[in-house]
Amino acid sequence: MIVLLVVATTSVVLAISFMLTPVYEASTILRIKEPKPSLLGGEYLSSAVSVLSSKEEINTQIEILKSRSVLEEVIAELDLEQEYRIERGMSFEERSLTALNRLRKDLSVSNIANTQLIRIAVRSSNPLMAGRIANSLSHVFIGRNVDSKREEANAVLAFVLGQVDQVSEKLEEAEEDLLRYKQSEGIGVLSEEARLKVDRLAAIEASYQQARVEREILDTRMKALLGQMNPTAASDGSLARIPSTPAIRQLQDSLAGLQMQLSSLGRESPADEQRVAQINARIDSLRKEIRNEIEKSLRSARASSIDSALQMQLAEYQSQDIVLEAQEDAWLKLIKLHEEGINQLSAREIILIRLERARSIYEELYAALMRAKNEAGIEAASQIGNIDVVDPAVTPLRPVQPRKKENAIIALAGSLFLAIILSFLLEYLDKTLKTEDEIKRLLSIPVLGIIPRFENNGRRNGQKGGKARTGRLQLVARDEPASLASEAFRLLRANLRFVEVDKQLKIIMVTSPTPGDGKTTIAANLSIELAVQEERVLLVDADFKIPAVHKIFNLPQYPGISNVLSEGTSYRSVLQQVEGVKNLQVITVGPIPPNSSELLGSSRMKALIEELKADYKRIIFDVPPVLAATDALDLASNLDGALVVLKSGKTDKRAVRRMRDILDQTRVRVLGGILNGVDAKEGRYRYSQYYYHYHAGQS
Repeated sequence: MIVLLVVATTSVVLAISFMLTPVYEASTILRIKEPKPSLLGGEYLSSAVSVLSSKEEINTQIEILKSRSVLEEVIAELDLEQEYRIERGMSFEERSLTALNRLRKDLSVSNIANTQLIRIAVRSSNPLMAGRIANSLSHVFIGRNVDSKREEANAVLAFVLGQVDQVSEKLEEAEEDLLRYKQSEGIGVLSEEARLKVDRLAAIEASYQQARVEREILDTRMKALLGQMNPTAASDGSLARIPSTPAIRQLQDSLAGLQMQLSSLGRESPADEQRVAQINARIDSLRKEIRNEIEKSLRSARASSIDSALQMQLAEYQSQDIVLEAQEDAWLKLIKLHEEGINQLSAREIILIRLERARSIYEELYAALMRAKNEAGIEAASQIGNIDVVDPAVTPLRPVQPRKKENAIIALAGSLFLAIILSFLLEYLDKTLKTEDEIKRLLSIPVLGIIPRFENNGRRNGQKGGKARTGRLQLVARDEPASLASEAFRLLRANLRFVEVDKQLKIIMVTSPTPGDGKTTIAANLSIELAVQEERVLLVDADFKIPAVHKIFNLPQYPGISNVLSEGTSYRSVLQQVEGVKNLQVITVGPIPPNSSELLGSSRMKALIEELKADYKRIIFDVPPVLAATDALDLASNLDGALVVLKSGKTDKRAVRRMRDILDQTRVRVLGGILNGVDAKEGRYRYSQYYYHYHAGQS
């Protein structure tokens, strides 16, 4: 069974492997680089630095690679609808969807473990097309990445250019107002005290204006980002803001207080420098806490995986906006404090101070915007994305499927493993007897004979080269005396003589636990072997359930033993001689009586047995199976012993145990067991085969 299963499975797998269409695979490898900080916006604005972890960034890019929009662009670029032979009769939407599903089926995108690399693999029966699809997909993906980043940089550049023009005009107006006031009032310069206050206030207001501009630039970036996520978000001016939770508001207030302390500190003494360093460290810590709070609230309600990177970047911008808002509040409070000091001067000086302050503020703001303009232009021009190709796809030369050699090895190993497991399982589930050791263990009796399976070979009931007349089983002891089975019956006869050392066993019944174990065949062939050895032997068919002796010997069923027991006639009137066996006579069953058990246990049966003892040296009774009827038990008390026939691979162990209990309760003497239907080719019985053939050759 193991060999057949292994050979069949391996052959089928190999046949299928050779029939399958070859599939080729082309792959390209992309690298996700660490994004560089933006040149624009100072230490707060990092337009390209993602707040995603490395693993999240990779997974997000993989989802973008497999997104519908990217794949549809590849399908259009390579005209894959024609390559996939999609029916033209379908609608445009159906053709697009079919091509998209086919491409997704052929596409595999994965992260190379412990790296920043993404592998794009495409399978196709056309090796050239597999390489083209992989390269096209990487080019489309990189192009979209660059366009996304340039869109944000260009939006910032356009905003800064507009602000430069406005501030330039306001600076000119402030200078003209200052000049006119000086000429009209005849004031040239401020006093030293007023000059110090103006310079300090101008510096604070310049910082405030720079923070305000940075917030506006940040707002522009957020609008551009929202436009990529949802094209209508930027047009209607509605920004998806992170809810201002109590935790974020508390952190923001703490940050504003620290900014106030930092702005009011001087830098003249080492103690001031140490205090500034401590405040800056605390400010950095608060920034991180604010970003973590925003990121936490965003992760709890994240949308599609494709937008996740944009959402996390939006969270970064919004955390920066909170920091800048805290700075604005701090600068405004300082401005109010300094304005209170200026208001104590004369009216002429206050007006002059305000004009000087306006001019100074616009000068600082104009200079900052000009720097931002240059940086924004550089950023927009140099934006090349953070993804590049490490290995482009090449046309594959060998198919990846089917893998004939690997399939054969797997099929061979797998089928062998399954066959062995199945064999053990069948052996475990098989509750039938197979060996003489099991008989000894279950019944505690000796095994007197091991009878091999034998075939008809065209001869039955003494007929050579023709069909049997009405016989059902072969009488090998008579028809094939040189066969292995005949030698087994001769060995059974010899072993039976060892059992009767103290007393001759004249009357023996042959039974079995269940029907089909071959007891009638054993009884018939054993009778022949006993008769061959100059003994007068009588075989009596006492199986009133399924009589078979008359069929084996091809004799008439009527009259028989039932006539003798029920009618009181002489047994000699129902005796039948067996053809070809001089010393063997048979009494068939006769008509089947309704009260067979009473007949076998009757006084007439006892008298008949006594009469038979006087005329025959050996009397064999073929009785029904123990578990099928009580006839054998009713007859057993009048006999010298019983032979139990058990069929290898058929007799159930549970039936054997039940039979043992019944025989023990009725005190039936069991002479021994006979294992029938053994496979002579099986390893544990080969010695017996050689033994039989040796003796057959000597006869």
